[in-house]
Amino acid sequence: MTERTLPFAARRLIQIKPTNQSSHYAATWLELLSGDHSTPDAAAPIAIVGEDAEAPPNAAVVIRLWDFQVGIPGTGADATAVSGAAAAIGAPDRPGQPLPADMPEKWCGAYGLILALAEVWRRFDTSADAIEYDVSAADVLRSFSLQNAGDADE
Repeated sequence: MTERTLPFAARRLIQIKPTNQSSHYAATWLELLSGDHSTPDAAAPIAIVGEDAEAPPNAAVVIRLWDFQVGIPGTGADATAVSGAAAAIGAPDRPGQPLPADMPEKWCGAYGLILALAEVWRRFDTSADAIEYDVSAADVLRSFSLQNAGDADE
């Protein structure tokens, strides 16, 4: 079996401040991808933080992960409800179905880490400007529900 890990020490470039579920999952995904379980470098230029946690002062890229919606505290269950995902996966003429526990936060963490890895790539050859991103579980699920909300005619 081929080992699937990142071909570089991502821990040196990405720091994660796990202060909510989504950011904890981003840290888990990074550990799984890199195989590196060491403490992240506090001087890393890319930071993933949970919700309104203070961003490290040295981070050129700040990715904020929200368990619910940007600027609104809440849970992945709330995100499932407002995004339309519950209705998209529910049976016709029946109440919506919530996603399994922590699934919205897991997806939000995965999207946040993918964004961080894209920033690693973008900054590899250039000195890109400082930037901040907000990623919310509701927005991630909204994109899922819009892709899956069609009927047989679409």
